[in-house]
Formats: sequence, structure tokens, C-alpha cells
Amino acid sequence: MHLRSPFGYQVDEKWLTKFWTRLAEEKRSIKAQIHTHPSIAFHSSTDDQWPIVSQPGFLSIVIPDFGMGETSFDRTWIGYLQPDGGWKHARSSEVLKLV
Repeated sequence: MHLRSPFGYQVDEKWLTKFWTRLAEEKRSIKAQIHTHPSIAFHSSTDDQWPIVSQPGFLSIVIPDFGMGETSFDRTWIGYLQPDGGWKHARSSEVLKLV
């Protein structure tokens, strides 16, 4: 369950707690988050401050244009969470392979 608007979304806290519990029980984890923005791909201040995982090396991917149009990572924003809490931008060719 979640709340949404044209400007973002908020995941229900009870659902998120159940999700984390299930992942732990199954010995699984989240390695990356992916979402889209309406025009250019960038990491917003909300993206910076509230990743679903806050551990160094966590990968965040933002797809432009609500994911519409040509299949390409050329305009995609990709970053790794750094130990200091900042994000390091990476080229898509360093991280992703389209198959």
C-alpha cells in the first residue's frame, strides 16, 4: 500500500516493516533501487536523504521521462552511496549492461 501524487509517493510503514521482516526471514536483501522522474533523470534531495537502504555501495538508478521512449541508459542517472552518506555519480556503461 502507498500514497501517491504527481510529485512523489510514500510507502505505508506497516507494509515496509513486513517487507523487511520477510527479507530477513528469507535471508535476502535489497541491492538497488530504481525509479523514474518526469523529465531528466537526477537524484533529488528526497532521493539523497531517503534511500531504502543506507549502506555504502547501495545502488540508485533514476530513469528519465517516466521510462517512456527508446530503451537506453544514456540519460539514466546512476549512483553509489558513499561511506560519508553522499552519492557518487557513475556512468551507465560502468554499471549496467542492456541485454
